[in-house]
Amino acid sequence: MKLLSVFRVSLWEQLRSPWDLVLVLVLIPGMLLMYWFMASGGSTSYAVLVVNHDIGACTVGDTTRPCAGQAIERMKQLSYESGNPMLRVSTVGSRAEAEQKLRDRDAAALVIFPTNFSESIRAVQQNVPEANVPITLVGDLNNSYYSVAAIASSTALDGYIREATGQSGPFHLIEDFLGGSSTRTEFEMYVPGLLIAAGSLMLYSIAIAITRQIESGTVRRLQITRMTSLDFLGGISLLYTLIAVISLLLAFVTAQALGFRSQGPLWVALV
Repeated sequence: MKLLSVFRVSLWEQLRSPWDLVLVLVLIPGMLLMYWFMASGGSTSYAVLVVNHDIGACTVGDTTRPCAGQAIERMKQLSYESGNPMLRVSTVGSRAEAEQKLRDRDAAALVIFPTNFSESIRAVQQNVPEANVPITLVGDLNNSYYSVAAIASSTALDGYIREATGQSGPFHLIEDFLGGSSTRTEFEMYVPGLLIAAGSLMLYSIAIAITRQIESGTVRRLQITRMTSLDFLGGISLLYTLIAVISLLLAFVTAQALGFRSQGPLWVALV
């Protein structure tokens, strides 16, 4: 069959370039290994900051103490099935300090307990009409970790409030987004990842370029010259760095033409 003949020829050609085949086969396992290291071999633990203005106390079960403190403990208890904590909760002194950490990506979300948090819990417990428990959640929608951290935090808080009040639905969540992140379109949310891909795609091209030099015998011939490894690898890297910069610039200009609004200087992206 002609199909099998084409298959045999293609197989032979591929086997003549074994390094290309190896790179294709190890690409996805390599990426999986990279993500495994990024997640510390397990599930991501999201950093959540807390600003606690609560000045009262309430009774839950047989315990009377500040309600915000109990709610924070509930957030800390949220974990994966493996037992690893889902949230790394820490308290900060002010909202300004917390927002700076959010901008620096040192945390994924901020939870603010108002001064009347305990009072609101008691009002719901006493069936005061239209009483609810207000909590403010702050984050940057440009941070991919925010959505998961926000859902996990609100789930833990809702569970605590249901337990404290014995009622369903008294939880009033107020979301407040940093900067202009709330006005960004879905397209703008995807652009940063695509800009990273514009540069990272060069990794495969560099690997192919080096393996071709090895297979063609160029590296063996260079070994008898005065060229060093730094000269060889540095020259190839310089070329593909230039190509990556051009690719990033082209992608950035295209994104801007389609409506993307950058939140930072272009030179930082180039670095």
